[in-house]
Amino acid sequence: MRIKIINNNIQEGFAKKNKNGIYIYELNREKLAKIIIEKENPDIIVLTEACWLQKNPSKIRKDYRKILKYKYYAYGSDLGGN
Repeated sequence: MRIKIINNNIQEGFAKKNKNGIYIYELNREKLAKIIIEKENPDIIVLTEACWLQKNPSKIRKDYRKILKYKYYAYGSDLGGN
């Protein structure tokens, strides 16, 4: 049996700090990740820097399980997104 695993560093959860220090979500980065994941169809996805799973000052909340259409997920600390 083979298991396919993809590790994708989504750097700050597909967001980027603007000059005022506010995070702006970059939907184009999310779309590109979805294309790659759909094409590769991995059994397991590891998302490094997957921030925005919990309440935060930037008010960005993301459910990567729904975004990437996977039934199960687990995560460690949302602190730093790792």
